[in-house]
Amino acid sequence: MKKLLLLLALSASSIFAANAQIGINAGYTNDTWDVAIKGTGGGMGMYTRTQGFYAGASYALPLIGDLSFVPGINFNSAKGDFFLGGELKTQFIEIPLNFEFRHQISDLFAVIGFAGPGARYALSVKWEDNGENIDLFSDDELPALDNKFDITLSGGIGIEVAGLRFCASYGTGLLNFVSEDLKKEIARRINSTGFRLGVTYVLNF
Repeated sequence: MKKLLLLLALSASSIFAANAQIGINAGYTNDTWDVAIKGTGGGMGMYTRTQGFYAGASYALPLIGDLSFVPGINFNSAKGDFFLGGELKTQFIEIPLNFEFRHQISDLFAVIGFAGPGARYALSVKWEDNGENIDLFSDDELPALDNKFDITLSGGIGIEVAGLRFCASYGTGLLNFVSEDLKKEIARRINSTGFRLGVTYVLNF
């Protein structure tokens, strides 16, 4: 019985490996950071838009038919004009966990739809103004942010042409970044939404 189970496990893993795909990803990011100000009745008070790039890799595991599970890891770096003046610069590690539907139209062309949860971790969030470089997680005078970890939801569509994928996606962060100190003074909530335009080079094996 043990030998049979081992044989089945090895067979399943070989089937997955034979149909798996590795993707090398890169693209453009555009995020909007919303700040809910105290006393605004839940409305968003101020926002900052950052633009930048992401780069990373993904691994597609076939599930059934045209459906696959596609975990990945990306580095995201962006910057934009801060609503308080100066510039906001962010760096994140992102881990998307997408379920992907890919339908082959011809030998060279396929259409793609994907959605799923994910996670991200803030490596750096800094405010640069008048020569000062303020870490919003650790600055003594302005400890604006506490939570470096976020849960995300995203979805998108794309096409694949001769091993190159072109995708557009939209996502939102679910957790609150604002520190307890800042909650007492100014802001009740800080989170972000954004979209991605990217290209993936697909390796089949």
